Amino acid sequence: MPDRTDAYEPTTRRSFISAATAGAGVVALGAAGWGLLGSMAPSADMVAEKAGFEIKLSSIPEGDQLTINHLGRLIIVRHRTAYEIAEAEAVNLDDLTDNTTRDLFGRYLGDADDRNRRATPDGKFIAISGTEPYKGCVVLQGGDWTWFDPCVSTHFDISGRARRYGFSGNLLLPVSQYVAPDVLRVFTDPNHLKESSLDDLLYR
Repeated sequence: MPDRTDAYEPTTRRSFISAATAGAGVVALGAAGWGLLGSMAPSADMVAEKAGFEIKLSSIPEGDQLTINHLGRLIIVRHRTAYEIAEAEAVNLDDLTDNTTRDLFGRYLGDADDRNRRATPDGKFIAISGTEPYKGCVVLQGGDWTWFDPCVSTHFDISGRARRYGFSGNLLLPVSQYVAPDVLRVFTDPNHLKESSLDDLLYR
């Protein structure tokens, strides 16, 4: 049988072609995987949304409120009348079952005095969480004061303080910041705020 002296050369070419094909496949797969990972990353709009949302305060008529569902969290912003502000300031704190004010990040902001619960220094606007802090029920407008929780029948006043039945604590507050004379930015997600900047965001 004649000796095939060229048997090694075709094998080498085949190996090179196989290796090149495999390498191209790995590169293509890597590019596809990189693109897939890129598509899974949050968009700039999503990141901005998680950082908070803005409200034009003049769009809320006096005596009315705006309810926003932000990232699954219900936030109520109310434009209070002069009568409502005076009523809130006149409350005797000793009559409250919960004399604390806390924000959505769990921080203690002081007692339940109305001045500690305002979204604006003049008291015209208040921003509160529309979810009762213990059972997680959504509060409704109405009841014996301003809002009530149909799950445990707790009634909340114009400052979001528990006033009747007392099973629930006071409604929590989001962190808010003026970004323009008529624009309030509300933050609900602590993961998108630097811890050192939280105090800077509060007007208090």
